[in-house]
Amino acid sequence: MKKSVILLIALVLIIFYVFSEISATVVFQDYFLTDPNSNGKWNIKRGDDEHTSSGDRCVYSSSSVNLAGGSDNLACSMAPRYTLTSKNWSVDFDFKFDCIGDCDSSNADGIFFWFYSKYNSTNSTGNNGYGIDFDIFLNSWDCSASHIGVMKFNYNHLTYSLPCVNVFTIKNESLHHAKIYFNNGTVTVYLNNNNVPTLTYTFSDINYSEKNMFISAVTGNVHAEAQIIDNFILESYPDYIACSSSSQCGTDGFTGSLFCQSGNVFQNYTTYTCNNPGQASSSCSDSSVGQLTQTCSPGTCYSGACCTPKTCAANYSGQCGSSLSDSCGGYLNCADNCGSQTCNATSGFCYTPCVPKTCADYPGKCGTAMANGTCSGIIDCSLTNCLPGQLCNATNDCYTPAFPGNATFQDMNGNNITFSQVNDLVKLVLFRQNVNNSNISYKIYYNDTCTGFSCGWRWLFGDFVFGQFSSIGFLNYKPNQTGNFYFNATVQGASDVYSSNTLNVSNESNAMPRITIIKPIENSSFIIKSDGLTNNISFEQVSSDEDDLIDVYWDFDDGNTTIGINCNNGTSNCNNTHSYNSSAAGTRIINATALETTRSARLNQHEYDLDRIFIYKEELVLFVIIDKPNYKNKTFSADPIQVDARSTHVANCSYNSGVCNATALLIGRSCYNITDSVNISSKIYCYKYANSSDARFNFTWVIDGTTESWYPTNSSPFTILFPKGGEHEVGLKIKFNIN
Repeated sequence: MKKSVILLIALVLIIFYVFSEISATVVFQDYFLTDPNSNGKWNIKRGDDEHTSSGDRCVYSSSSVNLAGGSDNLACSMAPRYTLTSKNWSVDFDFKFDCIGDCDSSNADGIFFWFYSKYNSTNSTGNNGYGIDFDIFLNSWDCSASHIGVMKFNYNHLTYSLPCVNVFTIKNESLHHAKIYFNNGTVTVYLNNNNVPTLTYTFSDINYSEKNMFISAVTGNVHAEAQIIDNFILESYPDYIACSSSSQCGTDGFTGSLFCQSGNVFQNYTTYTCNNPGQASSSCSDSSVGQLTQTCSPGTCYSGACCTPKTCAANYSGQCGSSLSDSCGGYLNCADNCGSQTCNATSGFCYTPCVPKTCADYPGKCGTAMANGTCSGIIDCSLTNCLPGQLCNATNDCYTPAFPGNATFQDMNGNNITFSQVNDLVKLVLFRQNVNNSNISYKIYYNDTCTGFSCGWRWLFGDFVFGQFSSIGFLNYKPNQTGNFYFNATVQGASDVYSSNTLNVSNESNAMPRITIIKPIENSSFIIKSDGLTNNISFEQVSSDEDDLIDVYWDFDDGNTTIGINCNNGTSNCNNTHSYNSSAAGTRIINATALETTRSARLNQHEYDLDRIFIYKEELVLFVIIDKPNYKNKTFSADPIQVDARSTHVANCSYNSGVCNATALLIGRSCYNITDSVNISSKIYCYKYANSSDARFNFTWVIDGTTESWYPTNSSPFTILFPKGGEHEVGLKIKFNIN
């Protein structure tokens, strides 16, 4: 037996290994033991015509056929006289390229195998058919000079983006074995008995109307090369039947995960169908339709399970946030969840606003540290509640001293004193009926001696503060040395002389002034009106200093300041009203500073109180909020100070609640309402446009007036350890990129 037959046996073994479950039938074969031009097995032609002479024939040798021989530079083509009836078949043949000289420099093209193609026109193009080419020449549409590629309608692989595989070994002038397996549109090529496919491709739109297959060659130079084939075998396989019943395609049932639809739990139910059962055209298909598996009532569906949403009243008592989770994928707006309390829009919690008191709430009382209602801090009502001529006793009650009169030293808060310090300002007070518009002479004695200017007559026709009182006259005096002082007061036109108690003056120890802002209430909210201004806001304070006169400076944190003169005991001329324009929208820190007037040039003794308010307007508003350290409370600690500004945010506000809700919904937020603290009928509606963690924020920290670059530029908390004690300032500059 020829060597070619031995190769065939090896090929059968490989086919059995790969297709062991498929029974094949040989329907055509030719080992070329006879001339194919005349053995009746083939239709052979060169160019467009059937051969009519020996020159048009394929060149036959005793064991193979040369497709490239003959005349006119035309290769021949050979079509088995067999009609393709199956869509499941394979072809085996041996081939080689026999080049004159080096195959790398030859002009040969290759061998084409066509199927489901016409066989009555130019044989090299495939004639609307399909094929595989074995090629050793590089054209612009080829992947390499030596390749195996898929063809459709013509030999240009690029026309339909068909695969092309580099196979360098086919140009080595050795005999190669090819097996082409076709199954329902999928073509697979095996080379040299390798059970790993060299190339696989599926035609999605193959036309089976033409039943021909043929093998041909294309040459570059006449008689320059030989494209030789041998041992051609065509086998047919039973048509593949995908299914005979729907049960072979799959088992009907629920598939995939549970999901939510219309507020209930659903799951896809998949049905499998065998189309054209038992036929070669049979195929499996499936369809899935969501089916109800659980009704969520009451409640709703979330993440494929029934879920009962939380409510503001039941689950968020004491909270009033506008974006609280309902645990079912939604958010609650609990802005109206506070009842009689007030909502802190910044923290999202309900609170009861403190109710401050004034001295008017303590009639007949005169303490220096009276409770400020439910608010923090104290108020000083040392003498403001007492009637003219009254004094304050140890139980903080006003009382009227015995007449006809007496004289005493008092501090600047109206408290009777027996001790003082050098350079303290004190009052020389005479209590007597009907001293108003009377001439009162004061003689001041130092260590029982009256000398110099202090012994002169002081004529007071009342006083710019207390002159309206008919029974009180006083003189401000500053002892400038240590020792004992007293004074005599004589009312002109009367024979009475009144001697005071003794005042012991020791070395200087100045008392600090006091000040407390009582209006507006901390964290009050105010709204810019359509005229571009807020309502007039009342700013009130209570201040005192027992040994000096004080002035009060107001800084409204918008570039505007005021000053009040002689503000001891919080006199009304030291309070103010102020309104803000739209450029001041955001967080405002109000500063009220009490400054001693007679010592300020030398000691700069002062005290201050801070208040924070929020100004809203209709557009984006940046609220810079430092949570720690607390802006109002002084910290007495040598430990590191924690700094935190995570409450900082940008709010988007509108006078119209509908506009706010529609805009907030676009980014999954909810609106909350803000009530003006002056006009409670005025409201604005806002939502948090950006929290402090938003990447568009850039934080710059200013510590004691110096911009520090090593602190975080985002909202992350951090700590600072100040190397020295004293008053320190922590500031924050914010940039927010809207785009």
